[in-house]
Amino acid sequence: MGSFFGLYNVAVSGMYVNQAGLASTSHNISNVNTTGFTRQRITGEEWNIPQMGKTSTGKGVGVAEIRQLRNQFLDQTYRRQNANVEYWQQKSASLAQMGQTLGDFVSDDGSKKAGLQQSLQSFANGWDEIKKHPDSQSARSALRGYGVALIDTFTHIDQQLKQLQQDACNRLQDSVEQLNDMAKNVAQLNTAILQTELGGAEACDLRDQRNLLLDQMSGMADISVTEQANNLVTVSIGGVSLINGDQVHSLQAVGDGSAQRPLKVQWVEANEDVALSNGSMLGLIQDADQGMVKALDPVNIPFDFKPGTTNSISDLRQGLNDMLTTVVAKINALHKSGFGLDGSTGVDFFVAADPAKPLSISNVKVNPVLDDLNKIAASASAGDLPGGCTTAESIYKMLTEEKCFKYDGTSLDLNSFYQAMVSWLGTTGEHANGAADTQDKLVQQIDSQRQSVASVSIDEETAAMIQYQRIYSANAKVLNTIDSLLGDLIRELG
Repeated sequence: MGSFFGLYNVAVSGMYVNQAGLASTSHNISNVNTTGFTRQRITGEEWNIPQMGKTSTGKGVGVAEIRQLRNQFLDQTYRRQNANVEYWQQKSASLAQMGQTLGDFVSDDGSKKAGLQQSLQSFANGWDEIKKHPDSQSARSALRGYGVALIDTFTHIDQQLKQLQQDACNRLQDSVEQLNDMAKNVAQLNTAILQTELGGAEACDLRDQRNLLLDQMSGMADISVTEQANNLVTVSIGGVSLINGDQVHSLQAVGDGSAQRPLKVQWVEANEDVALSNGSMLGLIQDADQGMVKALDPVNIPFDFKPGTTNSISDLRQGLNDMLTTVVAKINALHKSGFGLDGSTGVDFFVAADPAKPLSISNVKVNPVLDDLNKIAASASAGDLPGGCTTAESIYKMLTEEKCFKYDGTSLDLNSFYQAMVSWLGTTGEHANGAADTQDKLVQQIDSQRQSVASVSIDEETAAMIQYQRIYSANAKVLNTIDSLLGDLIRELG
């Protein structure tokens, strides 16, 4: 009779397992739109089979585990490629903002100013007008105004580019703090998962939270994730442990991007640099680097501008500094050799805003002496005015024709040099956009493959629900049959 009553346990175990399957399916359907959720399935295990003479019967089924349907290889691939796409998206966004700085910009007083190319052309045209009308006070006033506007344009563009670098520095600080917080949360989830699973319960939802954090962290830095036998994960960057079980080794951002204090990410405990090779934080470090921008000695004209480093913002700032320094040095040399309407000579057209510092894109202004418009030198000799204005003509030709600039070894005039910089910026931007788009499509493809395994399909869950329902009902019918047989047996014996 004991084995006969044991049939109850067989049927009940079947009902219990399929009830658990229904609960798992219901959980999946409820979280169909939950970000980071991984669908779950129960796994049954056959209970021990006792021997009964020459035959054997099972004792039913139990729930072996509730497991997540994830592909760890695809997770690793996704995280590795996600670091790459975030790096290129950071570079692409910076290059797009750089391109905007060379167009129209808004000055401190809120007014819209002309772009650099138009300012250069207006300044050159001002000298051409002086050549035609050397004694015209209005032409001289306009020229001085064009000079002020040109310097204003250069300095405003440089300030905007410096602000981009400062923004990158600030964003890196925020990113490091965010990464530290995420790492602490992953460590806490490691502990919670371990405790939950040691207690015999499943921790699928906690694992989802951990995996979502790891996906987010992977875009910031090229992390390496390894799951241990005890279901804890270790996370490292450049071979150095960031998370080990419940232990976290924090990061810190140091420096400001200057040559004296370069911006970098270090391990707090060791004060050693973090070996970043990808991710948005690497892009931010490169964008924030101002150490390449140097003041130039005019005696070295022509400067040879060779862009192409990973620090595109500094490249552009240096190119603009090359351009302005050359223009200032060339015009000053010609202007000092010329004569004003009042016979004055030896006057620089541009001077350093701070005489204690070298003249550069951030330290230059129109000479205040030229508030007296008669001191603007247009003639090569005191006796030439108002006839031949060879100094004004030489300056105009220097601005429009003379090849006193160099771009990667090629001699160019001012307009061609500017166009070469614009072309470089556009090509670099297109490359970054292309790389970002390509990587983004790759990441989306990998994520689609991940989701094909891990995401919830309503159709599939509905089919599973029907299957669990039918099996549950079949086991219930077994119980009814056993009840009927026991009733018949009791009546026969009674």
